[in-house]
Amino acid sequence: MVRRPALCGPPSRRGHDVVELVQAHADHPRIFTLLVRWGWRISVNTVAKLMAELGLVARVVRRRSGRTRPGKRPAAPDSVRRDLVWEGDMTEIVTEKGKLHLATVIDLFSRRLLGY
Repeated sequence: MVRRPALCGPPSRRGHDVVELVQAHADHPRIFTLLVRWGWRISVNTVAKLMAELGLVARVVRRRSGRTRPGKRPAAPDSVRRDLVWEGDMTEIVTEKGKLHLATVIDLFSRRLLGY
């Protein structure tokens, strides 16, 4: 791998700032953006390769996903035996004040909204 002279020179304050960024779990695109703002001429791939050579890996924050739990009771018997088909859906809406959950029930025959 061909090294650039600017990357092989003595440590500077910028180098310490980059090390602090990596220790703060920054990934290579963020480090690249910061280096470009500081006036460095470097590519994203070079930053990624250097991080890989030094064994530096950004911590991946995974979002927690919901999970469905099976019900413990059996379904209630249909004593009236009507042929109704309802469809339900639930969605999550993210707003500035937090998350909202919207649940709807639609009759598939008439396409009417039965409830929300």
